[in-house]
Amino acid sequence: MKPLLILKTYAWILNTLQDYGPISLKDIQALWENERLSEENSMVRQTFIRYKNDMEEFFNIKIGYDKLYRYYIESDKALHKDSVQNWMLSSLELNTALADNKEVYDRILIEYIPSAGRFLRQIVEAMKDNIVIDIEYQRYEKTTIRKHTLEPYFVKLYHQRWYLLGRKKDGAIMTFALDRIRSLSKTKKKFRVDKRINANDYFH
Repeated sequence: MKPLLILKTYAWILNTLQDYGPISLKDIQALWENERLSEENSMVRQTFIRYKNDMEEFFNIKIGYDKLYRYYIESDKALHKDSVQNWMLSSLELNTALADNKEVYDRILIEYIPSAGRFLRQIVEAMKDNIVIDIEYQRYEKTTIRKHTLEPYFVKLYHQRWYLLGRKKDGAIMTFALDRIRSLSKTKKKFRVDKRINANDYFH
């Protein structure tokens, strides 16, 4: 099956579970038959279970199964509006919608978001492993590039820009726009996360 079709199916199943769950496989199959996607892909039990397992891993969610043989998303917070999973699902739906409608690209207006792809993966990996990082950073409208060593705590898409929130050795909490980072490298130093630091105190 084509990767794009699989992603569309993931998005459809998750939206169905959100809108109708708890819902039986029989009812899921009935709804699926009315979808254009069903012409290219069946929804037999074995296939659905494979999708379920893949989605749980891909989106880091848990799809439960109750005593009435109905499926549902176990955590109410998993796909709330500010969750990473919801952002992934929204991005997935947008990408598949655009891919299906190339004929109207010139009629779809988007807002530019500076790319974070160059460093985002490295930062998230450092966050996961609690690794201190070194960055070279150039502030807006400045020519000077400064070096910073910090503990990466949070990343956030805020006002159409990706930001890194980190703590320096002296305890100072600073934010950095990812599109202004000029270089980034991981050190061999590890740090212990301070649970008292809350991203909501720094992004309003």
